Amino acid sequence: MLEIYYDDSGTHSANGVVVWGGVAGHTQYLNEFKQAWGKLLMAPCEGKPPIKKFSSYDLFHAKKEFEGYNEAERNLTRRNFRQVIVDAGLSVLSYGISAGDWDELIIGIGRAALRSPETTILSLAIKGGCDCGVAEGSPVAFVFDAGCSERADIPLSFKNGVASSDIDPDKVSYDVSPVLGNAALQAADLVAHETYQMFMKYQASGDVVPSAHLQRLRSGVHDFHAKWVGRHEIEKLVARSAEMLTELGVSET
Repeated sequence: MLEIYYDDSGTHSANGVVVWGGVAGHTQYLNEFKQAWGKLLMAPCEGKPPIKKFSSYDLFHAKKEFEGYNEAERNLTRRNFRQVIVDAGLSVLSYGISAGDWDELIIGIGRAALRSPETTILSLAIKGGCDCGVAEGSPVAFVFDAGCSERADIPLSFKNGVASSDIDPDKVSYDVSPVLGNAALQAADLVAHETYQMFMKYQASGDVVPSAHLQRLRSGVHDFHAKWVGRHEIEKLVARSAEMLTELGVSET
């Protein structure tokens, strides 16, 4: 069984970038990973007390359980948790979209059909995970934060993502779980936050050079999949949608 754990970043901000990122691995590797992650929670950084869960946002801003960490301690803690992902032989997946360009370009019937940028990028992330399952000849089980259970875009994105892949729908499932106590979802949080920072930088300046932390994660993991849906990609989607509507004899107005 290929297990894929996804978390989001940017869905509650006004920065114009939405990301779904996470980790993937077969059950036996994830079991070893979870044990190593649990040990690190007991000693996240030399001289620091145990923590209940890892949170990239809290670590980045030295909040909550990471209050009092200096910059060197925050960097070392990021490195420690990143290395657990690498050592476990997991794969990393991350998908980002320019929500600002989406809101500007997707209008009329297109918006009604394609819904939100969050729905679209999650559908792409689901497809990416399903394609990994097809390549490995394995069933796929997706897991999301339990906080997503009330979101209507999860089942819709799941349906669309599965339908756009060549995977047998009977071999795909999804569930939700609390982040507290779920090491793989905490790792997904790390991936989503790190790649969110990269996509934000790219959105602002066109700079595609990832941070040193992300570079080491990308070069160390078993496999790394990342995709950015920016203005150019959205314009192509608009053009294809317009062609389809014309062929169907449907007016966008």
